[in-house]
Amino acid sequence: MTTRMRPSARNRQNAAFTKRSWADTSRRECDRVVLQTIIHASGPALCERRTYVLPKMNPNLVKLLSFVLLLMLLAACGPKEAATPSKGILYTVAGGDTTVYLFGSIHIGHRGMYPLCERVQQALEESDVIALEIDVSTMLEEEIAQEVMAHAMYTDGTLMTDVISQDLFDQLAQMVSNIGLPRYILNHFRPWYAALLLNELVIKNTRYSPALGVESYLLDKYGYKETMSLETFSDQLAPYALLSDESQEIYLRRMLEDMDEAEQDLDEMVEYWRDGNVEAFSELRSHIFSEAETASLRRFHQATLDERDRAMAETIAGILAQGDERTYFITVGTLHLVGANSIVAQLTDKGYEVQLMQ
Repeated sequence: MTTRMRPSARNRQNAAFTKRSWADTSRRECDRVVLQTIIHASGPALCERRTYVLPKMNPNLVKLLSFVLLLMLLAACGPKEAATPSKGILYTVAGGDTTVYLFGSIHIGHRGMYPLCERVQQALEESDVIALEIDVSTMLEEEIAQEVMAHAMYTDGTLMTDVISQDLFDQLAQMVSNIGLPRYILNHFRPWYAALLLNELVIKNTRYSPALGVESYLLDKYGYKETMSLETFSDQLAPYALLSDESQEIYLRRMLEDMDEAEQDLDEMVEYWRDGNVEAFSELRSHIFSEAETASLRRFHQATLDERDRAMAETIAGILAQGDERTYFITVGTLHLVGANSIVAQLTDKGYEVQLMQ
């Protein structure tokens, strides 16, 4: 049966200084300003020919700015388990003496998603290593903030208001003002990052939370096992550099337009995941490509899905080739396991036998 995906499916995939140049301020000093903003969110700093005292910000802003790109915040305690287990999407890969399970994740969640079904729990119990896209628990907050600065902020004097309409910026600034992010700081971020930040704000007004996502659940219950990362933070941020100014504005405007339907869309996606509906996720992956309005958006989706999947498939093939007689439970976003050019498709092309566990 074909599942119809609404146009607002983009909600599922994933979120003013007066114009002056940064040329008169050293990069080290500017980095310090932004790092203070992201980590400490307060304190005096020299920036662009004037001295500003950064305003006191809501403590939640620290998490929003540092972790919005991952949507993988770790919970202090695990989610309360519900009565009905979730099936999820689980594959096995045959590869000599090494056993690999591939499990599709939802990076944010709610308490009703757990526990996981018996076959998934059994695979987890059997596994020696838990592999994630990124094990954020091993990263320092300062490391994340520095990566954000390197990818998400303008450093050449450009402002967000140079690349998006003033009306769109005003609408965005009004929304983020509620968390204590001033316009003059917001204006130094690239529009794509503002879209992700907005997505995180929308999620905070729903029953969903990154702290209840699948990765957090696994780390809470099985964190005593060895863990590893398939990617780096930079790997996940790099594709955003492919977005043109026009595409970034489209990306941000769509996020604003679709925010009222965000929770409904998330509910639908989670039900697909709980039911193990591979077809629905395959259709969603195809839909993401078909609705891209610009060449750079299509290129961006190729980089975030096809190319990252190719790289992760290579890493997994390397694990299988080790023959170390260990079992790996590999968890990645569900979209990375379904459809053309996915990890599953590319491992199959390499000659591995990949089987969906029903």
